[in-house]
Amino acid sequence: MLERRDLAANKYHLGRPLDVEETILLTRGRSSEQSWQVRLQQANAWIYHCLKNHQCNGGLAAKTVQDEDENEVGGRNENYPEKGESSGAILQNKSFLEAHRQISKLPRRVLDLRQFGSENRLRLMDSMADYGDYACLSYTWGRQNTGVTTTQNLHDRLDDLPYESLPQTYKDAVTVAAFLEIPFLWIDGLCIIQGDTNSKDWVEQSSQMAEIYGNAILVIAAADSNSVEDGFLSTPHLPQELFRIQSSQLENLEIGSEESALSVFARAMLDHSWLGWSTLAEPKSRGTLSRSWCFQEEVLASRLLTFFGGEMNFQCLEDEYRCECAFPAAPLGLVTIKELYEPRLELGDMETPNWMWQSTIEHYTRRKLTVATDRLTALSGVARIVQSSLRTKYAAGHWLDRDFLCSLCWAPVRNRETERTFSEDYVAPSWSWAAHNGPITMWIPYGGSEEPITPRFLTKTVVRNVDITPATEDDTGAVIGGNITVSGVFLDISVLTISREQSAGVMIRNSEEIPFYFDRPNEEVRDGEKYFCWVVCILPSPSVSKKRSETYCLMVLRSMPGGPAHLCERVGFTDFDRTASDPSMKFFKGFRASIRTAVII
Repeated sequence: MLERRDLAANKYHLGRPLDVEETILLTRGRSSEQSWQVRLQQANAWIYHCLKNHQCNGGLAAKTVQDEDENEVGGRNENYPEKGESSGAILQNKSFLEAHRQISKLPRRVLDLRQFGSENRLRLMDSMADYGDYACLSYTWGRQNTGVTTTQNLHDRLDDLPYESLPQTYKDAVTVAAFLEIPFLWIDGLCIIQGDTNSKDWVEQSSQMAEIYGNAILVIAAADSNSVEDGFLSTPHLPQELFRIQSSQLENLEIGSEESALSVFARAMLDHSWLGWSTLAEPKSRGTLSRSWCFQEEVLASRLLTFFGGEMNFQCLEDEYRCECAFPAAPLGLVTIKELYEPRLELGDMETPNWMWQSTIEHYTRRKLTVATDRLTALSGVARIVQSSLRTKYAAGHWLDRDFLCSLCWAPVRNRETERTFSEDYVAPSWSWAAHNGPITMWIPYGGSEEPITPRFLTKTVVRNVDITPATEDDTGAVIGGNITVSGVFLDISVLTISREQSAGVMIRNSEEIPFYFDRPNEEVRDGEKYFCWVVCILPSPSVSKKRSETYCLMVLRSMPGGPAHLCERVGFTDFDRTASDPSMKFFKGFRASIRTAVII
């Protein structure tokens, strides 16, 4: 017998000094195990509340179906539940159409769960042109995933896919979706033919990630699993026994007629800092929170059910956050795609969509990629939706708007844990943050002050042309080439390497030195190479600052060997903060004679 007594019912409080959750469990004669069924009943309540009361239905990219004629809706897809057909967990004895008016086009293939409960049968289903409700799984593959769909086993799986053959994370996802009576489940390893990333199927499906995750009724995130074999339902954060008391010592508490000892359990308050995005010093290293591909899967979700550290929590587009432990705070630092796609009216000048995009990039680059060339592809779904808000062209991770020049002011984050090398394969132009396979930071002219900071430019710095060659028809995905043509101040400089281990160098001009960091680790300066310092922009100090200095954002360029002098590549960046009277400002003396046009590749 297990009885749960919480604050709302009995006002028992174990106190903040113990740093425990405000819930106790009274048990007789057994441990306080909590089955996955009990946990998913809680998840069901959260999801149903959202379906009934919020406008999250169908996701950001959902195909809206008018509900004036329900017969027409039902007739569009023979697989869609008819009115009154089911009394499943999410449906809560109501027609799904009464709670969820928007239905979405199913992905190319889905895992059919409709016979799993009655016959324990699964199969892949070709779902072209079908509409319905489905869940998605966000997870980490790990070193090996043997449960994937290939051209060799696709035909058999369209007829039958044995549950026992699935890795544990897939099994747990099936369990969750089936318990919630969601009829279909999408898992990339099962629903996209694997084995050739250049195949037509992989290219088409990977380019539709925004729609697939955005249209799902629920995204299930196995955030704490480092491998597809780990699973995520088996390790709940269980209460621990504090002490035992005799039932006769408790007044006015009905616990049964037998005299016996009772155990009092409480769960230690969990650290919820994982809810926020990684900081510069603390990149996440576990599960989906460390993977680049999982970033857009979670951000695009209209509803996200996350399992992490033995805890389960729920978040939706209405910014509602629920946790098993009743954690009271709102999400810590989480920016949803809703804020990028549909900026709030109260956003000030400091929180433009581009500012939020640059902040998003900083957090995205703190995650890891197995294949470096996926750097832009893994973010393309988010980029396409943001593009509908900014309504401007996209160029290898940057937006061609008034903040384009400022977006070029990025630099790698330097510490042992985050240091990673450039890919040998081409990923992006040298001026793009995507060219660096590791975390970056940006000089955002909106953060850190109470008012926007307007960048200043020496003479007329002008972007003459931006030329990008996409790898596919998706102009927000991978690229195979690109350059920008810019007119501005390009100072001739000498460059010395100070420390190869720290990728540190120094620019020299007019006998003055400005230190900087190379983008690439272990960069070498060779005889005969020609270097330039491009003054990208100048940021004044905030009006509240007592120090009237300016920050010069400087890009270090190197002429391409064997090419014309104006053809260069980026090799480093620095910010140079000085007052106008500082002697080191002699570095910029005579800059007007250095106005020229350069092509940066």
